[in-house]
Amino acid sequence: MPVPKKKLTPIQHSQPFSTGFAQVIVIRKKRQHKEATQQVQLVRWLKEKGLMFTSLNNSFFGLSMGQLMKAKAQGLKAGLPDILIVLRANQSMDNRAHLIWAEMKPEKGGKISPEQWNWIEALNEPVDSHAVVCHGAERAKAVINNYLL
Repeated sequence: MPVPKKKLTPIQHSQPFSTGFAQVIVIRKKRQHKEATQQVQLVRWLKEKGLMFTSLNNSFFGLSMGQLMKAKAQGLKAGLPDILIVLRANQSMDNRAHLIWAEMKPEKGGKISPEQWNWIEALNEPVDSHAVVCHGAERAKAVINNYLL
């Protein structure tokens, strides 16, 4: 059964899908994701350069309350920068390995939250980085305890 088309404002679009019983139209406002667009451009460039990186998807948006509680229990924290870039010694100008944490913002505007500033300040302190594989929480605790006072 065809669904009658509604006239939508320029900032909206419709997306039909079937529930098995009837066709439903979801109307969503188009939003400018300037930060996301910038991040996609950076990711493309990083791929072209053959660099190692990952997006740190620590977003709270779109999570149900149950998903949010589970993610927080697993260590989700607000403010962690968006992308982690790993430069190996043979890829850097100074022949030293580097971790670059990039918090993406649009070219114009884009406020940095207090949580983001806290992460940026902490990550910019002189740091001796260690990457380890920990089979189980107890092993991870043992590794971390080797560095604690």
